[in-house]
Amino acid sequence: AIDVIRANIDKPSVNLSALANCYYNLQAYYDSTHHESLKWEAVDSCIATDVRFGTTYVFSSYMMKDKIRNLLYNGDYVRCIQYATLAEKILSTRDALQLDTRCYIILQHVNALIFSKRYDEAQKLLDTEWNSFYPAKQHAGSLYIVSGILDIYIGSYQKALRFFAKAADSSARSKYKPGSAEAFHW
Repeated sequence: AIDVIRANIDKPSVNLSALANCYYNLQAYYDSTHHESLKWEAVDSCIATDVRFGTTYVFSSYMMKDKIRNLLYNGDYVRCIQYATLAEKILSTRDALQLDTRCYIILQHVNALIFSKRYDEAQKLLDTEWNSFYPAKQHAGSLYIVSGILDIYIGSYQKALRFFAKAADSSARSKYKPGSAEAFHW
């Protein structure tokens, strides 16, 4: 399917988002067959296709989330920050699915900045993006936790405790037990 779409890419009848969908399906196949390097190549192709053609980012938004999480968990903070910056620029705050993904990515971006000891940049990102989290209430507890962790690293312990209390309250109101436990852990 990828070859057919590429061969006919200049024709107006070709749905360019179908190419991103093909890469999305290909990465799922590689993931299920444990071909990690091929999976990440398909992920990169899915993202690049959506960025190149400016489609709806339906498929690549999932892939960006996975890519950034993978880079963060593997300690590749520089590339994690680069991908997160790209994703934040292209994902909309008006589309509910993209907003959810964008908020998750911002949280991972802040984590990568904290792990890289770039506390001022992490604080600036939180300050800039704080209001984007209001429509995405499911991320409120995580936002408070990340803010509290940052405050611990910069030495604002009382402020950190207030954020952890807000995180526990937010998670309790949403009945999200892992979030409550995480808040009390700190």
